[in-house]
Amino acid sequence: MKTYNQERAKEDAKISNDFARVAAQTAILSNGGAATAILAFLATIFDSGDGTANAIVSAVPTTLGLYALGVFFGVASLLIALWSIERYMLAWRGEGEKYWKHGDISWRAVLILIGLSSIMFLGASILFAGQVSSISFAPK
Repeated sequence: MKTYNQERAKEDAKISNDFARVAAQTAILSNGGAATAILAFLATIFDSGDGTANAIVSAVPTTLGLYALGVFFGVASLLIALWSIERYMLAWRGEGEKYWKHGDISWRAVLILIGLSSIMFLGASILFAGQVSSISFAPK
């Protein structure tokens, strides 16, 4: 029975680690990439000198802040996932029932943080898209 539990602990840890790593990387890259794209877009508009940048600038701090929160939630989810996996491994090794509870609670936190990161991405993107769509760009 001990061998089965040890193998199960290793397999659970591998699967959980793979999931957490991919989800956290996606959250970090999508939010970070979007923030970078906005900064590049702003640089292009400011360089054009036609005054449209002033209408967009008001949405930039909030948008970048939401993307930054999305990155933070993604990083936090990865760190908590690692801790959660460790709790489950301890539980499978028979270290104590409390580790099951710790693992369950922290894993729920991971899922919530990944969801929050996605919400930050959507909210920031919708906010910025709404701001940009209200501007009429004059052809050169």
